[in-house]
Amino acid sequence: MLSILIVEDEKHTREGLLKYIPWQKIGIDKTYDAENGLQALEIANDFCPNIILTDVRMPKMNGIELSRKIRKKFPDCKIIFLSSYTDKEYLKSAIEINAVNYIEKPVDLNEVNSILKNTVYICMEEQKKEALEKTYKSIVTENFLKLNEMISFEIIQKDINLELIKNKLNEVKFDY
Repeated sequence: MLSILIVEDEKHTREGLLKYIPWQKIGIDKTYDAENGLQALEIANDFCPNIILTDVRMPKMNGIELSRKIRKKFPDCKIIFLSSYTDKEYLKSAIEINAVNYIEKPVDLNEVNSILKNTVYICMEEQKKEALEKTYKSIVTENFLKLNEMISFEIIQKDINLELIKNKLNEVKFDY
């Protein structure tokens, strides 16, 4: 399952998101919240958030600055911006940070829900791909170790069968 950090200085908006989004149903089992960027950064350091839903304008540290710091520390974290402002500079910053989306306030819970579902899907697909790559790497490593053992055994025998060794290396497309 996934985790989300909601960063919003407006208590009403933050609590509304926490209360009215069906987190478990969309695939998020852990929700955390913060009222500003500094607090969010501290919370994020305690766990690696999969998704951050952050306001752009906040006291102490704005969402853009927070996102830049998060991106450096947690490059795979998906970032979604919330803002009452459609300022061109904010939108450019969101693009630079590679944000998943930019939601305008006042929030439409159906829109937020839809964007979160899509973001969860992206996270899950990345996790599946990462697990598959890890499995493949493990299989290749295991087979390489077995091949290495077999070649070593052939070499230490008095009657070295170089043809057998070449054939085995060809089977695994190993350049010799």
